[in-house]
Amino acid sequence: MPGKILVIAPTMFSADYGGATRIIEQIKALSLLGVCAEMYVYSIRGNLDKALSVKAHGLPIVPRFHQGKMLDRFYLDLLLALRIISSNDFKPVFILSYNQEAALISKITNLFKSPIVMDVQGVVREEFASQGENRELTKIVYLFERKSFEFLSLILASNPLLAKFIIHELDVDPKKVEVVLDAADTNLFMPRGKDNPKVEYLRSTLGIKKGARIVLYVGSFSALQGTDILLKAVKYVLEREKGLFFVLAGGRWSKDYESYIQTARNLGILSHVKFIPGVSYVRTLPYLLNLADVAVAPKRFSLQSHGKLAVLMASGLPTVVFDSLINKLFLGSLGIYAKEANAEAFAEAVISGMNKAENDDLREKLRERAVQCFSLQRLVNDMQRVYERVAW
Repeated sequence: MPGKILVIAPTMFSADYGGATRIIEQIKALSLLGVCAEMYVYSIRGNLDKALSVKAHGLPIVPRFHQGKMLDRFYLDLLLALRIISSNDFKPVFILSYNQEAALISKITNLFKSPIVMDVQGVVREEFASQGENRELTKIVYLFERKSFEFLSLILASNPLLAKFIIHELDVDPKKVEVVLDAADTNLFMPRGKDNPKVEYLRSTLGIKKGARIVLYVGSFSALQGTDILLKAVKYVLEREKGLFFVLAGGRWSKDYESYIQTARNLGILSHVKFIPGVSYVRTLPYLLNLADVAVAPKRFSLQSHGKLAVLMASGLPTVVFDSLINKLFLGSLGIYAKEANAEAFAEAVISGMNKAENDDLREKLRERAVQCFSLQRLVNDMQRVYERVAW
């Protein structure tokens, strides 16, 4: 299946930023199929282009945009479109666009009239609402979102709920929508044990005491991801289990990062919480996961997928979540579910999770489910199907 595709991903592309992980795994899958990719992004951090065998183009980013609001991205989108028009010199088999902005950029810059595929991880208006944007602006975003679906050859939805929303709320032909679930490289993410030399070195580097019982959160720091509820839950947990230590990793560019540190300080829990602003998905995360006893993923109901659960399962980590359809899609009966959507209930579930931390049978079943349902090989099959649907 030879061929070359153009990838447009308007994001700060890095292995230590959660939004890039789905892109990383899909490009891995395409690479295993023999498909080469050339990528255009806002910026590139590290040597991901070498790790993924992809030629990547970035922009000279003004620093303030790393923490800007969504409206700031329109300026970057314009720069990205100009960069593509001025430098792209090949006809791609198809253009793979990551999110609604990228779809419109693809349309504007598609000089070779190639098919456009859009990968959708969530709903733009939901992100706007989570940032407290005003109602009139949300209406404009809604119109923008509808427009971005009109000229696509194929839409890849990250989960069935999002696929139904696209079909029914945005009036899209069901034949143009295909569900491609998140996946994890189960050869990279696997149980290694706390005595693994790299895991032990990481523990020492982070200044965490040997033998500490650790609860791990990985992801961006935001209300949408449930960081506010998590910190409140930590306070409740520590009132009963004073020996636990919480590691919150991710969110390098989150404008809310400092505010959550202050929240932890105000709650009197900062001595039991370590914030790590950015963890390499490829180099560090596989070992950080093995440092933990239990994982937490406090995202409330959202049309977004919850792909980090595949990574947590692949590492055999008991995981505490809220009781939602998306979480059950990934974890099934193996999840540790909070009974209600509040901090007290989540705290109870964390304590319950710690009681199951040494349950080897649960850990083995989590790993087995990840390999069977959310592996990179399954994603390879999905991307092969996508390629065959749109390739000329």
